[in-house]
Amino acid sequence: MHCVQRLTGTLLESAASLSIPYVVTVHDAWWISEHQFLLDKNTNLVDFNQLNPLVVQQTSSNTEAAVKRSKYLSGLLVGAEKIYAVSEYQATLYRQNGFKNIAVNKNGLPHVAPVNRSKSASGKLRLGYVGGICDHKGYYQLKRVLQEAQCSQLECHVIDIDEERSNVKAVGKWGESNVFTWGRQTPDAMDGFYMSIDVLVAPSVWPESFGLVTREAALRGIWVVAADAGGMAEDVISKKTGFIYPMRDDAGLAKILNKLNEKSSYYLTNTPDIAASQARITSLEDQVAELADDYLQLISQ
Repeated sequence: MHCVQRLTGTLLESAASLSIPYVVTVHDAWWISEHQFLLDKNTNLVDFNQLNPLVVQQTSSNTEAAVKRSKYLSGLLVGAEKIYAVSEYQATLYRQNGFKNIAVNKNGLPHVAPVNRSKSASGKLRLGYVGGICDHKGYYQLKRVLQEAQCSQLECHVIDIDEERSNVKAVGKWGESNVFTWGRQTPDAMDGFYMSIDVLVAPSVWPESFGLVTREAALRGIWVVAADAGGMAEDVISKKTGFIYPMRDDAGLAKILNKLNEKSSYYLTNTPDIAASQARITSLEDQVAELADDYLQLISQ
C-alpha cells in the first residue's frame, strides 16, 4: 500500500478481511494525525506525539473525531507485515508514536549525471530555490534573511511554479542580492536550471518526509544549503556537499549565506564531493532490489 490517502484505509480493511498480508509505505503523518504535515492551521509545528489524546486536543477543532480517526488508521497500520519509511526521520516519527515494525526504505533516485555549471555572467554566486512561492517550503524565510543579510556577492534564482515557463526575468533585489524568476520547468528542463546556479537552497519550515531536490542537486554537483527539516538534509554531508542549519532558524541560515557571500569565489570555482553523494544517496536500482528481497521473504512465509 503506497500513498493511499485519497483511497482511505478501506484498502487495508479489504486485504485483512481476505487474509492477504500487506505492507505500507508512510510518506508523512497522515496515518497518525489529522495534521498531515505536522503543521496546525497557523503553520506552527504540532507536538509529534500525535496518538496521545491530551496532545491531540491542543490543536484539534474536534478532538473526538481526531482520536477516532487515528485509532482506526493506526489499528490498520499495526496489522501491516512491515511499515516502510522513506527516511530515518520518518521511521523515528512512527517509532515515537508506538510503531515497532518499521524499515527504512529510502526513495531511490534514477541516474542523475553531474552538470557543467555555466559561467556566472555577473560574477556573483548564484543561489537557486525550487520550492514555489509558498510559506511551508521556506520562500518567505529565504527572502527575509537575504533582505537583512545584505549579501552583495549573491544573486537568487527562483522557480515560480505558478508562472508559465518563460525566459529568466529580473524582478528586483532582496537586500543587496539581485533576484530572478523562472517559470515552472519540466523534469527534462531541470538540468538547464541546475547548470545556471551554484548553490541550491532548501529552506523548508516543516519536517519533510524525504526531500528530493537536495539529493538531485547534490548528484548534479551543486552545493546544497538545507534546513534540518525531517529527511531533507539527511544526505547532505556537512562542508563536503553543503551546509545544514536548524529548521526555521533565521540566524542559522544567515550565517551560512554570509559565509557563501564572503567566499563566493571559492564556491564559484569548486564543486562539492559528488562521489560522496553518489555513495550515500540511494539509487532506484538499490531501492527496488531491497524491496524485492523483502517481498520474497514475506511471500516465503
